[in-house]
This record gives sequence, structure tokens and C-alpha cells, in this order.
Amino acid sequence: MNREVINSLEGKIGQLIARCEKLEKENRRLSEKVTALEGIDAKQIDTIKRLKEQIERLQLIEAFGNMPDRNEAKKRVSSLIREIDRCINLLNG
Repeated sequence: MNREVINSLEGKIGQLIARCEKLEKENRRLSEKVTALEGIDAKQIDTIKRLKEQIERLQLIEAFGNMPDRNEAKKRVSSLIREIDRCINLLNG
């Protein structure tokens, strides 16, 4: 009877050890996957940042693209700055 209990315990301990090893292996695999996904995420964040900057540049080019010369662009910028200053004054006043 004692031997049966010991054999049963040994079997259960063996199963627990096997499960533990399987879970450790799965944990390592998932950790590697997380690391890989973090790398992909960082690259995508960088790509998004670069694309936003490119959009801003293209919007500026589009805003000033219809102007035939540099002086016209300067006038447009000055006008926008004056308009912004007026808005700031209205908000402060």
C-alpha cells in the first residue's frame, strides 16, 4: 500500500515536472515573440513619425505651391503670422 502511494506520487511529480518544463518552454517562446513585436512596434512608430513629417512638408508645399515666386510666399507667411497674432490677442484680451 505504501509503495502504491509512493508510485502514485512519483507519477504525479513526473507529470508536474513535464508540465513545468512545457510551460517554461512556452514562456521563452512568448518572451521572444514579445521582443520581436516590440521591435516591429518601434519601427512602425518611427515610420508613422516620418510619414507625419512628410505630410506636413507636403501640406506646406501645397499651401505655397500655387505661388509663382518667393516674394508671394513671404507675403503669405507674413499674412498668416499677422492672423495668428490677432487670434492670440483676442484670446488674451
